[in-house]
Amino acid sequence: MINSNSKLKIPVPLLALCLTLVACGGGGGSASSSANLNASSSSGSVLPSEGASESGEAVPAPASQTSALTTTNASFTPDETRLAAAAENSTQLYVAESFNFDDFKRLALRVDAVDSAGNVLANKLIKIKSINKYINQWDDAALADAQLLFIGKTDSMGHFNSNIEVPLHVQKIVLELNAVGVENKVMLDIAENNEVSVSYSFR
Repeated sequence: MINSNSKLKIPVPLLALCLTLVACGGGGGSASSSANLNASSSSGSVLPSEGASESGEAVPAPASQTSALTTTNASFTPDETRLAAAAENSTQLYVAESFNFDDFKRLALRVDAVDSAGNVLANKLIKIKSINKYINQWDDAALADAQLLFIGKTDSMGHFNSNIEVPLHVQKIVLELNAVGVENKVMLDIAENNEVSVSYSFR
């Protein structure tokens, strides 16, 4: 006869085995869930970026966009009627195609200097000045307002060759040779062309 008051005794090795099995069974789902999560994230789809196809190739821009980038050669020919009338504001300003924006002209100057005996006047200073185009006499008081344009020197043969730039408004110049015994200064008219050649001989 079993005593109801007696206590059930479980061996210690059996109790340890049960606790181990319970612990292993509770952790098995964690590894499976982690594997499923990794598989789900790695198999997710990736949307192609804008301007590229699903195969990775570039997609051409729509025709409407490319046509907007095409420029046409616009005509800037001025209205002839506006060229004949003064502009009333800045939006009506037009310039003829032949208009020259340069404010200077090129002067090709060639000078020979010899004395009365025919000897060359070497290494003599030459001054080029601009004067009013209406001056014709050496005693004109307006000569005092002459503007110095250039200073040069004759070479060993008495020649002076130079290409200089002068203001476009210059229409008359004075050549002065630093020498005695010859006519050492002269007035010369200058054409209004952009390319002007002037030759003179002091004798």
